[in-house]
Amino acid sequence: MSLAEYKSYWHRLRAMSPAEAAARLRGNLAGRWSRRLDQRPAPPLAALLAHPPLAPEALLASARARRLLSFELELPPRPGVWFAARWPEAHAALLDSAARAAGRRFTLFAAELSFTGPIDWHYDPVAQRSMPLSHWTAIPYWRPGYCPGVKEIWELNRCQHFVTLGQVWRLAGEEEYARALLEQWQGWLDGNPAGRGINWTSMLELGLRLISWSWALALVKNSPLLSAEFYARLLVSVHQQAAHISGHLSRGSSANNHLLGEALGLVYAGTCFPELKGAAAWRKQGFHLFWSELVRQVHPDGVIKEQSTGYMRYLYDYGTLAITAAAAAGEGVPPTVLQRMAGMAEFTAALIDEAGRLPQIGDGDDGQALLLDPAAGHAAPSPWRDLLGSAALQFGRADFKALSAGFSPTLFWLHGAAAEGAFARIPTPAGAPPSLRLFPEGGYAVLRSEAESGRQIGLLDAGPLGLDAMAAHGHADALSFWLTAGGEPLFIDSGTYQYRGEESWRRYFRSTAAHNTVRVAGRDQSQILGPFQWGRRAQARLLASGAAEASLAIAGEHDGYRSLGVIHRRRVRVEEGLWVVEDELLGRGRAAVELFWHLAPCRWTMPAPDRLEAVFGGCQVSIRLSGPASLRLQVVEGALEPIQGWFSPHFAVKKANPVLCINTDEALPVHIKSEIRIGPACERSIPAGDERL
Repeated sequence: MSLAEYKSYWHRLRAMSPAEAAARLRGNLAGRWSRRLDQRPAPPLAALLAHPPLAPEALLASARARRLLSFELELPPRPGVWFAARWPEAHAALLDSAARAAGRRFTLFAAELSFTGPIDWHYDPVAQRSMPLSHWTAIPYWRPGYCPGVKEIWELNRCQHFVTLGQVWRLAGEEEYARALLEQWQGWLDGNPAGRGINWTSMLELGLRLISWSWALALVKNSPLLSAEFYARLLVSVHQQAAHISGHLSRGSSANNHLLGEALGLVYAGTCFPELKGAAAWRKQGFHLFWSELVRQVHPDGVIKEQSTGYMRYLYDYGTLAITAAAAAGEGVPPTVLQRMAGMAEFTAALIDEAGRLPQIGDGDDGQALLLDPAAGHAAPSPWRDLLGSAALQFGRADFKALSAGFSPTLFWLHGAAAEGAFARIPTPAGAPPSLRLFPEGGYAVLRSEAESGRQIGLLDAGPLGLDAMAAHGHADALSFWLTAGGEPLFIDSGTYQYRGEESWRRYFRSTAAHNTVRVAGRDQSQILGPFQWGRRAQARLLASGAAEASLAIAGEHDGYRSLGVIHRRRVRVEEGLWVVEDELLGRGRAAVELFWHLAPCRWTMPAPDRLEAVFGGCQVSIRLSGPASLRLQVVEGALEPIQGWFSPHFAVKKANPVLCINTDEALPVHIKSEIRIGPACERSIPAGDERL
């Protein structure tokens, strides 16, 4: 191993308690011992059944008789015609996605992958080689360069396209889609023997796969192509995967969103395959873990403790799927879980802009718990609207309904056709959303201002770094500020880009310089130690807020530069299209101070040394800076030495964008004021020849 790997292991060990470290050592030794046993044949189905003996034909008949998911309870006559009439674009996208999946063609983040023959479920499209079919404990996928496309492999092996193929068969009854689904499913079973290969290394991935399999089976189980022999083999694999998850849950410092996905996988294995001997235990373990962890991982105000909007979508969708499974299993849902779910929806409603977008706070991998609407795609706006539509049904909330996409395909699959009437009966909301919304535990303040350019939304981050000792998906973004107008992003977060790969890119996208905040003496507010690890952490908090008739104001501060004797305090106020951000660096001595404003792609010019003018699609922004005499402004875009001026609109994709960098080197205290005026874009807002693209 390299020195960097040894350092990473050391920092990882420091995040563990002694009990966790001992438990991981025992687990590692047990895993190595299990390599001696991995040649054992799969257990016979009869040994796995709760009530043997049952013939495979009887097991399949029982599965076909079960109605566990809402869409199964009441499917309209001629469902394909009904679906296409309501959602023609979504129907066309569903057919197109199913045709691609049937043809073994896939888009995995930035990678396009196709197979002319059977799918190689172990193929890394980044490294362009297949991972070995070794024992799962002997595959070091986390090592630099070993498996750079592990996310792409896992994305395919979540089998979420199985659901797409099943949906088209359920709607249209065309056997070619059932045949493609069952052939690929059989190929997965053939190519992934228990405990061998990269698809057994992540318990989260096993959990998500079991969820997809449960839904795919519910969709295709009545196809005459689904044989009793196949179903019997499927039951064996479900047992093997659920048992594997149950014995290797993400505990201790790893107990983040992964543990929720793993618990939900156990819930679905236990609920949708009740004929298995372990089903009752998986249900009990899964529900107990899921309810307690969801409450633990979400602040009472609805902000998830991982401080990530991307992973908040996972958590909310997990919650919806758990509630669906609870209804099927006759399980009650704790009131605290519903409170956290409503809180997440409220935070989403506060952040969502007119285009249905949320800012990219913290890490995000563009994934989802379950793919029900391929038209939405990865990281498209509509998943957030669907989240609010589902929340409107769950809680009867008119404010959520008003921000949703209406009764959408996702809502039909999740809640059933009968829910359309319930959705229609939710009343129209009265009044506008509040102009100032505080989320004190999560540490966010949301400011809204109505102007000629449309609704303007500003967000100030004064929250913690992340969840527990690892804070694995947090960014060094204390007091960062996001701004959108009329549904158009203006001041943006740089995003995530990748988890594995070149260390410099992972470090940049998590760094202070990649966010709309201040860096002092070239240091990050929180110390980056590894791709998911931190040393010293900035402690941030919201300060006073106020709302007058025509203006709003909020302030926050953090101590990430306490070792330098510096406190950063930021105040944001808005009044009639003018946003004023005032940064104070308090302390003694002299300090190099850098302020970054990351702009969405735009045309820009600097007509004066203290001002930048930018034109976006539907509005024009003027940024005027004032402060010490040494203040200097520079726009950096797509730089590599050092890295600056890059954003990641989707996972595994990076693009250049303009970043206004403001620098000064003065005796403290230092005060910098940014005046940001937003107005409608004029036909020639920027003189010809002056713009930068």
